Amino acid sequence: MRFSILLSGLLLTTTVACKKKTVDDPKAGSDTVAMATGSGSGGSGSGSGSGSGSAKVADPTPPTAAVGVPTDTDVEPAAMNLADVKFMEGPPLLPKGFEIAVLEGKPPFGDAKSFAFLLKLPKDYVIPPHTHAVEERVTVLKGTLNLGDGDKVDKTKTKALKVGGTVMAPSGGAHFAWTSEETIVHVQGVGPFGITYLNPKDDPRQPPPPAEAKLATTTDSATTPVMMNVEDVKFGPAPPMLPAGAQLAVIEGTPPFTDAKSYVFRLKLPDGYKIPPHFHNSTERVIVVSGTLQFGAGAAWDDKGLSSLSAGAVGHIPKTGPHFIQAKGETVVQIQGVGPFDIVWPDPKDDPSKATK
Repeated sequence: MRFSILLSGLLLTTTVACKKKTVDDPKAGSDTVAMATGSGSGGSGSGSGSGSGSAKVADPTPPTAAVGVPTDTDVEPAAMNLADVKFMEGPPLLPKGFEIAVLEGKPPFGDAKSFAFLLKLPKDYVIPPHTHAVEERVTVLKGTLNLGDGDKVDKTKTKALKVGGTVMAPSGGAHFAWTSEETIVHVQGVGPFGITYLNPKDDPRQPPPPAEAKLATTTDSATTPVMMNVEDVKFGPAPPMLPAGAQLAVIEGTPPFTDAKSYVFRLKLPDGYKIPPHFHNSTERVIVVSGTLQFGAGAAWDDKGLSSLSAGAVGHIPKTGPHFIQAKGETVVQIQGVGPFDIVWPDPKDDPSKATK
């Protein structure tokens, strides 16, 4: 299903220009990401909890990849607050009672393309032990998700992930989940997405389909489970490819994200912080973890074009879609996708990395 493009309950007509308008100016500045590592898995995973502090910031280098990455889907530009999301009854992949909202991809997500969806889980909902053929990235937008590893449900051996908590569950790792209140989570990855229950009797699809085979080659970066709440995320200085003042934490992937592997990172933006009009050569997926992100579409800054996205808001911007942002109050956003990651500035004078040289 496709969503109308909603921001604060209003139709964001300016995002149509984001899809159709590209910048072909050969003078446009371009940087690949060069990030300080804050916390998380890196290339080899860190286990649950926080990471190892900050690392040196490398100088940005020109992007080496062609526009787009093979795993990107053809997405409509969208950004919406959680209250605007329309849910529907979920398919029989999980026990009955949950609802789903598809943000990206086409169910059942059987091809090697990116997918993203929201799950609304009722209070006292249990997902029995299961595995996936690909890495699963889960971020809590509302409520509490209690997650545990292993082949049996044991509520005494789970970690409670509050709003803003996130999980990187590598392929093949058995895990289970339960809720103590209504909970909404964001799930993202690269297909083929599937689920195999350790006990076939737990599978709502009867008879159960054959077990999902682990793929020989994927875009996944995490190799060990990562579970962290907001307080576990450690920020360091952001690289010079961004305007001064932001802080950054890497949750998954290896900076500077120049290979075709998945990445997840967070930016902490001070009140009033601005990122001028820019675009990326791959799809950008954004979650507002806390604060308010003011978002606008277009290759020129326009205060009147800004719409407010509060905590729990989600969005995705297609490749080469120009956009700009501003933080209202201290704001934390999570950005995830598949590399290589880069930033292209329609106006080279906006490129902060050039100003530092």
